[in-house]
Amino acid sequence: MAILKSEYLFLLSSLVLTGCYTDFHPDIETEPVLCINALVRTGEPIDVAVSRTWCYDDAAAGDDHSVSDASVTVYANGDICDAGYIPAEGDRIAITAESPVYGYAGAEVDVPRSVPMAAVRYSVNPTDLWALYEPEYGFNSLCLEFDVSIEIDIDDPAGIDNYYRYSYISFGNSDWNDYDQDDGDMSDSSRPEIMFYAGSFVYDSEPVFGEHIGVFESIMGGTSDGFTFFTDRQFSGGRYTLHLEYTGAALRMFSKPSCDDVPDCGLVITLSAVSPEYYNWASYVWQVNSGPLGELGDTGLGEPLWGYSNVSTGAGVVAAQTSVSYTVNLKNLMQDIISGGQMDE
Repeated sequence: MAILKSEYLFLLSSLVLTGCYTDFHPDIETEPVLCINALVRTGEPIDVAVSRTWCYDDAAAGDDHSVSDASVTVYANGDICDAGYIPAEGDRIAITAESPVYGYAGAEVDVPRSVPMAAVRYSVNPTDLWALYEPEYGFNSLCLEFDVSIEIDIDDPAGIDNYYRYSYISFGNSDWNDYDQDDGDMSDSSRPEIMFYAGSFVYDSEPVFGEHIGVFESIMGGTSDGFTFFTDRQFSGGRYTLHLEYTGAALRMFSKPSCDDVPDCGLVITLSAVSPEYYNWASYVWQVNSGPLGELGDTGLGEPLWGYSNVSTGAGVVAAQTSVSYTVNLKNLMQDIISGGQMDE
C-alpha cells in the first residue's frame, strides 16, 4: 500500500512540475476573530483557552496568539457558573467570550453520560524469560518479556448516537524509557532496581478504530495508527467487545531477581463517552496528519481541508467527555510466570 501511495502521488505531482511558486493573498476577509478551545470533563473544573486567528505570514503574530482582554462566561443548563463549577453528566454547557478588539465567540456542547465497562478480561502471553549473572557489575538480573491481551465489553445505550475514545496509561516503575541501557553503565547508581515497560499498543488489533477509513483511504495506505476514537454505528444498542493488544512488554529486575520483588504494575485503561464535536475534531486531525486527502490538499492536488469547529466564529472546538477507568494489575500474573518458569514452547 505504501508503494502504491508513493507512486500515485508521484504521478500526480509530475503534472505540476512545470509550474512555479508565488505568494498568493486571496481577496477574502482575514480580520482576526476569537477562537475558543475547551474540553469539558466531568468531575473537573472547566478550563477555557481563548486566542485569536492569524494568517500564516503574519510575522507580527509571533507564537503567542492568546487574547488577554476577553471576558469569558460559562453557562450550565442556562445558568451562569462560577469559576469552580464541576460539570456533570447530561449538562448543557455554553461558553461565550467577548473582546473589545476581536468581538464575540460562543459554542455549546452536551456532556455525554458515562458508559461503564460491562466486563474486562486480560491475559499475559510470555515470549521470553531469562536470568543472567553479570559478574563485571556484581548483580543478577531477571527479565520477563511478554504480550498483553485485553477485552472490554461495552453495552451501548440504545436510542442515541454514541461516540467513544479508548486511552490508557501505564503504572509501576516506568524508568525503562528514562534509562538508556545501551549507553548507560549498568552498575551506575542511577539504574533503577526494577524496570517495567508496558509495550507497544497495536492499533489495528481492534477493527473499530479504523471505521473512519474509507475505501479511498485504504487504497492510499491510510491506517488507524494513533486513532482510538470510534462510534456505535456497527453495534448501536447492543454489546460490543473491544480487543486490545500490547506487544513487547517487559519487566526487568536487578539485584534481587525473584517473584517476590514484582511490583504492582500494569495499565489503567479508560473508556470515554465523547461528544460528537470531539469525535469530529479528532477525525479531521487524523485526515490532515495521516489521511491521503490531507496530503493531496497540502500539495495543491486536491481540495484543501478546512478545520472543524463548532464555535460561532469558525475557530476552535468546545467538546466534552465522561470517562470510566479500570486498573489492569499484572503483578500476580507475572509472579506466577516467574515462579513457575511458565513459557510457551
